[in-house]
Amino acid sequence: MLKIISLKEAVNFINQGKLIIFPTETFFGLGCKIFNNEDTIQQIFIAKQRAINMPLPLIIGNWEQLTITAEVPQIIYPLLQHFWPGALSIVLNAKKNISPYITASTQKVAVRLSSHPIAKEIADLVGEPIIATSANINKNPPVTKITQLDIRLYPYIEGIIDIPPIPTGGLPSTLIELHPNNTISILREGIIKSNKVKEKAAELCGIISL
Repeated sequence: MLKIISLKEAVNFINQGKLIIFPTETFFGLGCKIFNNEDTIQQIFIAKQRAINMPLPLIIGNWEQLTITAEVPQIIYPLLQHFWPGALSIVLNAKKNISPYITASTQKVAVRLSSHPIAKEIADLVGEPIIATSANINKNPPVTKITQLDIRLYPYIEGIIDIPPIPTGGLPSTLIELHPNNTISILREGIIKSNKVKEKAAELCGIISL
């Protein structure tokens, strides 16, 4: 039986380098802290039966955590400020101290400032970004209720935080990538429609979308 934990316990477990399950605005996420935590990060791939060449997305708790995670060109800030906190993830060049297990050795990282108060507060209180991959076995549907969790995840997890608001389900976060020539591409359309992202990128940043 998986233990239901409080916000304080969740933060303590993550600070100890453990894995927990927590709600995000879209689905329940599986995650841990990202720095000095290689063994636990590798456990995510084992728990989810996930290929090692699949990168792991991150949630930040505040804007300062963005700058310790990725190289962020000034041109993109107006777009991020418009959609964050929210379900827009952006792929940027990772800082050199980001684990290759997170980037899948691409030297790039996907990150977002979550609009879910619990996910955001966990990262904020931990003091560093947290991994936020869907809490499911690879190729199975992501979950919006703890009763939907696959019991095969349980041996790897210290506990689950199940505090409202519940994940909405449906579409995942929209995923974009910023390229060196200051263009963006839509890698995955999710909750935020791609035409809205393209419109705001042009309006706020003067960025062309591919």
